[in-house]
Amino acid sequence: MAVSLKTTIMSKIASFEDLYKNVESSVIMTFKDLSEKADQFADWSNCGDKGLPFEFFDGEHFTLPKKDKIKIWGREEEINKKKYKMLYTAIKSDRQGFIEVPISIFRRMPALKEEQDLLKTGNEIGAPLLNRMSDIKRLELLVSLVGDGTVEVREVILHQNDFVDGKLVRDSADKEEKDRRKIVCHRFNLAK
Repeated sequence: MAVSLKTTIMSKIASFEDLYKNVESSVIMTFKDLSEKADQFADWSNCGDKGLPFEFFDGEHFTLPKKDKIKIWGREEEINKKKYKMLYTAIKSDRQGFIEVPISIFRRMPALKEEQDLLKTGNEIGAPLLNRMSDIKRLELLVSLVGDGTVEVREVILHQNDFVDGKLVRDSADKEEKDRRKIVCHRFNLAK
């Protein structure tokens, strides 16, 4: 039932503008707004250290709107009983249509340095996005790297730190696989 409802809703979203009209948000801005009215969006401009559950399909392709048409919106999300400001944008996916995407998906990475290096390998568009920066800067960089191109997404299963009884349990390559917490990361490259 949920899948058919989602399909029905997605079929009604025929453009980025349709999606922008229907997003739940506390704020909506453009890159032009951010440059001309920076103070108005100051509370949102530094978002970039928490993430939300979201996955691309392995092999999915997506495009972005033109830079002057991109909108960014924010809302507070609860993660581990604490509220965080989160930023979103829209993409056009060959598998999902016009969808809302948390910008944090472009910075998801594993805990171990060796796996971070593995994720950066063969990740032409994605690797530069993993550097420490605000999510607005991350989206701006993504737009400049992609341009009018189409991005192909590849899934990479790696590992992350875990929390047990409220305490951090660091990942280690020495642990057995069953004792490690997996994380789905992505490589982003221009489609050929």
